[in-house]
Amino acid sequence: SSLEFACNFNIEHHEVYTKLSILSPWEENKVLNTYYLVKNDSVTVPTDGVRIKVPVANIAVNSCSHVAYIDALSEIEKLIASTDPEYVYNENFRDLLGEGKIENLGGAYDMNFEKILKVNPQVLMVTGFKGVDNMAIRAQEAGVPVLYNYEWVEKTVLGRAEWIKLFGELFDCRDKADSIFNEIKTEYIRCAELANNTTNKPKVLSGAPYKGTWYIPGGQT
Repeated sequence: SSLEFACNFNIEHHEVYTKLSILSPWEENKVLNTYYLVKNDSVTVPTDGVRIKVPVANIAVNSCSHVAYIDALSEIEKLIASTDPEYVYNENFRDLLGEGKIENLGGAYDMNFEKILKVNPQVLMVTGFKGVDNMAIRAQEAGVPVLYNYEWVEKTVLGRAEWIKLFGELFDCRDKADSIFNEIKTEYIRCAELANNTTNKPKVLSGAPYKGTWYIPGGQT
């Protein structure tokens, strides 16, 4: 694959399928999940992963951040369900939600299993922030392919942005995803150079308060 910055997934293009490997952010070189993307139902794939036909016709997500990738690729119409929709401020998402086209799956930490079965998404994308997600396991056992997304644990901004390439594979728009990422990378590098060359460099306290405690990012980001 041609990944430059992302460390938590890998793409391998084979003759008749694409292999997606989701890597552990916490254990080096450990593959947590494997997915084989095919365009034809007759294609035979290895048995060590989940088979997904692309382009996916619909998708459900349990993180607000996933919405931005999908909308950037102009595939927001395929988003049929989301957790915590009240926290999503994407305009296209809000329009679809208002039209009743996006199902509310409940909280990200407590997805509604019955609603997952009701919408029966071709892919249910989850963040994996709970490690082993029992609800996701139940969905997988019920025949709903669960795809884990660890973009939020990437240690660089461009690493997070590069996850759009994974979405590009799911929606079979690889070239568009590559183009969007290259634009982001070019603009990010330009802004970073401006910041490096400035003489005014104020100190900044990053983070956010929660229940009386101020949480700051770890030193590895």
